[in-house]
Amino acid sequence: MFLKVLLAQPDVKAVFGLQKIPQGRIKYDPRFRQHAVVFLKTFDYIIKNLSHIEKLEQHFQTLGRRHAVMQGRGFIPQYWETFAECMTQSAIEWEGGLRCRETMNAWRLLVSFILLVN
Repeated sequence: MFLKVLLAQPDVKAVFGLQKIPQGRIKYDPRFRQHAVVFLKTFDYIIKNLSHIEKLEQHFQTLGRRHAVMQGRGFIPQYWETFAECMTQSAIEWEGGLRCRETMNAWRLLVSFILLVN
């Protein structure tokens, strides 16, 4: 998922200090791997707390504040749109390329919630 974001929006690599890493080597870089783990932990947290909206709101607000601080390092709010597109594409891939309406609506709702809170 994180790799998909970096490939879709290559200038994001600079935010993480990955701009000089060749595309074929990026997934082996420790900085990439560390943030990929953060991505996974975040989604694990989301899935485990789907019935606790207040906890998720607080989590996303904290996440948004951390990313707002990174604006000085080149993070721009439009990256959230790239994230949303990549997340939706990943969900399609996880579903075997099938566009199950319920599943896609659930993922779109989740991504919309993340974007709304941030």
